[in-house]
Amino acid sequence: MRLRTVTYRDGRCEIIQVLNDDQLQDWSKSDPLAFEASIMWLYPPEKIPYVRVLTVRNCKSRRGRLSTGGNGRVLGYSRLTSDAPFNGDSGGFVRRVFYVREDDLQNNRIIADRIPKKAVTPTSLAPGIHGEHARSQVTRDADSKRPSAAASPFDNDVSDWIGEEPEPLVSDAETDIQEQEVGTDVELATDSRGRILGFLVPISGKNPIPLAKTDIHMGRSQECDIVVNDVEVSGLHCELTYEDGRWFVRDVGSTNGTFVDSEALEVGERRQLAHGAVLSVSKVAYRLET
Repeated sequence: MRLRTVTYRDGRCEIIQVLNDDQLQDWSKSDPLAFEASIMWLYPPEKIPYVRVLTVRNCKSRRGRLSTGGNGRVLGYSRLTSDAPFNGDSGGFVRRVFYVREDDLQNNRIIADRIPKKAVTPTSLAPGIHGEHARSQVTRDADSKRPSAAASPFDNDVSDWIGEEPEPLVSDAETDIQEQEVGTDVELATDSRGRILGFLVPISGKNPIPLAKTDIHMGRSQECDIVVNDVEVSGLHCELTYEDGRWFVRDVGSTNGTFVDSEALEVGERRQLAHGAVLSVSKVAYRLET
């Protein structure tokens, strides 16, 4: 399994699954975790000694941030693909929540020497993966024989899952994949099995754009799948297609050209995009990662 980690300025990080064709052939919708696209961590998972895992069967959205309130604290949650099925019996979508209870904490830190029976190591978790049972990694205070709490402080929002709320809007385009040069259709439309097929990584250093459809239109128009906000980019500039495990790009009549590794495409010309190739939409450049 290939994973990609996207780190946000507010401290969150998202572990995104990228499947190849061989893995897609093994995909089965009967797997309870089959429709997990990513895991959103509200704190760095490598700093969390363990989490409890709760499978929630009545979530109201596939990707929305889970709200909290009660005796515990949510540290992360799964996000689903756009075709994840609604469970009519439970009245919602099935998602996992990763949390600690109030009695797992001491002075706002997780107690590392008292690991719950079914606790899981956060770094072993991934979309579709159950994770490994956590093992004690006890440290001791220099002036005491008692084990110390884990060195991972959290904020004061102490609570447990009871519902959900939408992801907060962000003003800085670099802090959220869904807000960065991407039309709203990118989150809503995926390939036939709901998996990310690669990324366009802006050379400018902005966040990677997930390629989640087999046919993607790029351009300045807000109706495009990937919106490129540049005055030299045509309304509908080029299109990407995914066939037999390979990406292709075609210029659809742009004014200022489409380029692959600095070579211009003729209008209507279709060319393969290999892993690592640089796609330039006019002067806006991206590197393909598959």
